Amino acid sequence: MSGSDPVVAVPVEEGSPPGPAPVAPDPSPGFVVEGPGDPVEVVVVAPPGVVVVVVVVVSAASAPASVVEDDEAIGELTGEIFDRLGSADLPGPRSLGDAFGPLVRDGHLAMVTGVGGDRALLDRLGLSAPLPQTDGDLLAIVERNKAPNKLDVFLKRTNTYDVAWSSDTGARTATLTSTYTNAVGDPAKLPPVVVGNQTGAPAGTQIREVSVLSPSRNVSLKVDGKRTPARLALEEGLYRHSVSLSIPPGKSVELRWRIEGTLLAGPYDLTLVRPAKGGTSDTNVVVRDVDRTVIDETVEPGRTVRLTG
Repeated sequence: MSGSDPVVAVPVEEGSPPGPAPVAPDPSPGFVVEGPGDPVEVVVVAPPGVVVVVVVVVSAASAPASVVEDDEAIGELTGEIFDRLGSADLPGPRSLGDAFGPLVRDGHLAMVTGVGGDRALLDRLGLSAPLPQTDGDLLAIVERNKAPNKLDVFLKRTNTYDVAWSSDTGARTATLTSTYTNAVGDPAKLPPVVVGNQTGAPAGTQIREVSVLSPSRNVSLKVDGKRTPARLALEEGLYRHSVSLSIPPGKSVELRWRIEGTLLAGPYDLTLVRPAKGGTSDTNVVVRDVDRTVIDETVEPGRTVRLTG
């Protein structure tokens, strides 16, 4: 990290209610998060009483590099999208089913609700995307945009999951190192709906909650080398460890999670759950059983990957 503007880690209290499900980033109400994937990956989150209109637009993965890296061009593209959103005629249910049915079936489109009674409908439609069940290790790297704004595409990430494993005892000590870089250039070239926020932070600031889900309760965190408390909550039988971050334009922050626990002895088994979100990078997974490397894989962004070794 460099420069005079600090990256701020905001500790949160243990026992606070959990955030949205791991597959769901947190866009502002009624809008869509575009993410990497072919076909497009989308997760929709909306509060009670909000009618969501799903619009598939150009994602960061499919847009030309010249567009993705040009703040002014992204601002123009965003303005055009919102203009069309307010004036377009919506297709009928059959057309929507034909267009989005394959995305749901293949796991590229999911929805999350905070209302218990609505979950049954999402389950019936195959949209709920619950957490996978496993007796082995599980890692879900989860984020939500707390601004809210449309800066997701400007957040660049690197993730490395380094595991020391004992097949004899099931003891697992892992280090998850994640670097988040706010790639916004000049916030003044982007519209307020993209760079603004409701916290009073300068325009272009990435205001995020980052969470790690694991079967292990014993997790510690350092942010840029400084020990930082994390919030603890239970979610679908897993532990969610969360921290809030504020990252100014052009700055980076490193999160280093230490995850300790005992799993079933035998071959190592990892289920890696990744959110659908623009800007997501590959995840490097290295697992060593004593002095023998049993897994050394680079996993592309996606929904769920299982690795064994």
